[in-house]
Amino acid sequence: MAFRADGNRLALGSADRDLVLWDTSVPSRPTRTGTLRRGGGITAAAWNPAAVALLATISADGSVATWRILDDRPPEPTATMSYSRDRPHHLNWLSGGKHLVSTTTLGRTTVWDADGRPLVFRGRRVEGLVIGAYGWYDASVLVSHIGHVEIWDPATQLAKSRVLPGRVVAAAHSGTLLAVAYHDGHIEIIDHDLERRAVIRHPALTPVRLAFSEDSRALAVAGADGSLAVLGEDHQLWWHRPGDGAVPEGIAVAAGRLAVVDPDANASLVLLKTGAAA
Repeated sequence: MAFRADGNRLALGSADRDLVLWDTSVPSRPTRTGTLRRGGGITAAAWNPAAVALLATISADGSVATWRILDDRPPEPTATMSYSRDRPHHLNWLSGGKHLVSTTTLGRTTVWDADGRPLVFRGRRVEGLVIGAYGWYDASVLVSHIGHVEIWDPATQLAKSRVLPGRVVAAAHSGTLLAVAYHDGHIEIIDHDLERRAVIRHPALTPVRLAFSEDSRALAVAGADGSLAVLGEDHQLWWHRPGDGAVPEGIAVAAGRLAVVDPDANASLVLLKTGAAA
């Protein structure tokens, strides 16, 4: 899933690999506005954080594309990038939306400009298979299945890494914090030097999905029992909603709203601060 920075559009994958676009400008009544499909189906998407009409996608054939999604016209492809020998599975924007990064499960990474021109290529470096890749403002964070976390800055080509064997990771948009959830339910907050800043333990949390707010001051948590919670500054619990056993497929935060996608690919929105219906 990909939630636009202004909170007014949501892009959701589907079982047939169509990317379904939703208008969430009226949060209580999300409206389906269309679908995207190319290259055997779309497997990942990311909205540009600055040019909010620009959406990047990865297709099943490994190609990367950008689209202009305007309210009053059909989606318009703006650039198509060739794929590497092993197909990328992860996609994110860096430097406030100036650069696009695609990453394969083997850790091969390509940095593109917004017009689809390749700028930097990096061969495999991360240990294990990449299961998550995140834009951390001007750096890319790669997480492998064995808990190897690496921060790589394409501009300087410098990288630092650490083993953090958690079950799920979230990266703050600001590039200052990571949240790592572990199997025993605790969450560690990690800074840019990969040093532990805080440990969060709460009996109500069984985290399997994490998402930071845009300002990094709040952390949304979806639990293995389908519960939802938000932690605010000083990691105090803002609110907690018990689950029904259905684990959300994804959560994302934008414009003070928390988007939650259920196992049937239905989306609902609540207010980040209170958990009330948006």
